Amino acid sequence: MHTTQRRSIRRLMSDLARQRSRRQDPLGPLCVQHSPLAGFQHHAGERLWHCLKVGQPLRLVRERNNPHDANAVAVYWEAFHLGYVPRQQNHIVAHQLDQGLPIEATIGALNLSENPWKRVDIAIRLCH
Repeated sequence: MHTTQRRSIRRLMSDLARQRSRRQDPLGPLCVQHSPLAGFQHHAGERLWHCLKVGQPLRLVRERNNPHDANAVAVYWEAFHLGYVPRQQNHIVAHQLDQGLPIEATIGALNLSENPWKRVDIAIRLCH
């Protein structure tokens, strides 16, 4: 992991701790990021489009041995691989998963765009 990524992770964790201390409901999950779903067109997304609904839970699976990205985080809906957290945005999520921190993800938005990068937005939250 690069020094810049380590600093980003430390800064994020510090910000999350401050947010948590100011929240009215300290037990609720904190939103870490919103991201487009990468690779939607290459996996089961198009075939399952009619089944997907905003708010549905997603499962994040760390792929440490992925030959294309050392920080790869796959995104699953039920048993179906939908795609990945984008490479430019996955290092913090990968680090959280590697540390065993509880994370939840949901479908944040669905868009009828021809651009596959704009079809599905995922919301990723840090739980405690």
